[in-house]
Amino acid sequence: HLANRDLARARDELERSWSTGWHTADGALTLSQVHAELFREAIERATRQRDATTREALRREAEARFREPALRYLGEARTLGAPLAPFVAGLVASLEGDHERALARAREVQGLDPAFYEAHLFEGDLHRLRAHELFWKSEYDAARELARAALASFVRATEVGRSDPRSYLGSCRAWSLIV
Repeated sequence: HLANRDLARARDELERSWSTGWHTADGALTLSQVHAELFREAIERATRQRDATTREALRREAEARFREPALRYLGEARTLGAPLAPFVAGLVASLEGDHERALARAREVQGLDPAFYEAHLFEGDLHRLRAHELFWKSEYDAARELARAALASFVRATEVGRSDPRSYLGSCRAWSLIV
């Protein structure tokens, strides 16, 4: 389900496994990433809302439904000894809204393990999400610049993780903000 981007179903299956005792660092990290992606998608939908009250209500709902569980599972991943601690720290920073700290952690991981293409995906997502926010604020030039940076990150991810569709999807989403 995760590879097919059926995030809600992936979350349900992973939660079911977790509830039956599958408590591993990888399990916690995967659960946190699914919740974080659902959070990002919900925030993107909220950002498109013109009405400030609706936008804020959707943001609060996304935080409760997806952000808080993502942070909880990241804490579990740390406790269970997840590898690449800077990656986990970057995910936490991203969920806390600290874009610069999240970018710094993504780049740190890229230096520690060049084969860990997820760090490039993460960097691309960070740039793309910020570009999306700027686009909806009518800051088109700045949005395009960040979308180009996102595209470059997704291309680097593709160089190592050729079979992972997330890099191609990320590239398409970045392109949609450039054109």
